[in-house]
Amino acid sequence: MKIDVIRHMLSECDYDDVYRERSEYFLQSVQQFLLESGKLTVKQRKALNSMYKRFEKRMKKVKKSEKKA
Repeated sequence: MKIDVIRHMLSECDYDDVYRERSEYFLQSVQQFLLESGKLTVKQRKALNSMYKRFEKRMKKVKKSEKKA
């Protein structure tokens, strides 16, 4: 499930606690909506896609800085 992938990526990124908690809250609410209705809205899909792209970019940045250190 893409939500679980995004959740894993969030834990890999080096974000501060407030951002991580807000993102986790959003992912939890989207997952609950998905379980209740069986589908996602267009805005939810777009938000999940943008989170995926943002986290992927951040992970590359974090891994690059780890290699330098």
